[in-house]
Amino acid sequence: MFFCLMTNLSVSNPSLTSTEQSLIHQIDELLPQTQCEKCEYKGCFAYAKAIVTESAPINRCPPGGDAVIASLSQLLNTPIIALNSALGEYKPPQVVRIEEDFCIGCMKCIIACPVEAIVGARRLMHTVIKEECTGCELCIPPCPLNCIVIEPLNPQLGEASIGLSDWEKTRAAKSRMRFNAKKSRENARNNITDTQPPQEKALADPVSKSSMLDLINLARKEFNEK
Repeated sequence: MFFCLMTNLSVSNPSLTSTEQSLIHQIDELLPQTQCEKCEYKGCFAYAKAIVTESAPINRCPPGGDAVIASLSQLLNTPIIALNSALGEYKPPQVVRIEEDFCIGCMKCIIACPVEAIVGARRLMHTVIKEECTGCELCIPPCPLNCIVIEPLNPQLGEASIGLSDWEKTRAAKSRMRFNAKKSRENARNNITDTQPPQEKALADPVSKSSMLDLINLARKEFNEK
């Protein structure tokens, strides 16, 4: 029930017809829910909506690759087109891992994760919940120490000629729920006086810039010497 509620919250839009909303649902179900934004939209649902309302091409999902393009082509009765490689190449299922010995607890990766698959506290070691990670890579650029690495999963988990594999469908359903739950909380905070989540408050606390730079430089030195 919770999953259905979160999905309906995402779709509800009085400017869309019931047919359009239904089609957005169907397209979203075919997407891998990595929430990586490689399609240049703010998540898989936003891309699904753009396909319906903006005639966005069906080849803008690198994590889905040819299999997702084929499934979208079937649903929309449009020709199959090659993946837009300018947005990235297809990669088999993957997750990320934090090299914990070099983590300084800056929380930048936690804030960046679209499905809240990273846990930790400020100035303490962070870790990735492997079972919840979508491999979106959004946590990698903010990391000041480059201590987040990609770990490929068994390529067979993503093997399907059309659409998502059974394993990918299961992961997609969980990822969609976690992404929508995070967005729902963010939207709720916009309606109350104190809009900063605890981790953002912590990042905003007065901290000596020189102290933080010293900490980063020390950790970077240890990282480079490993």
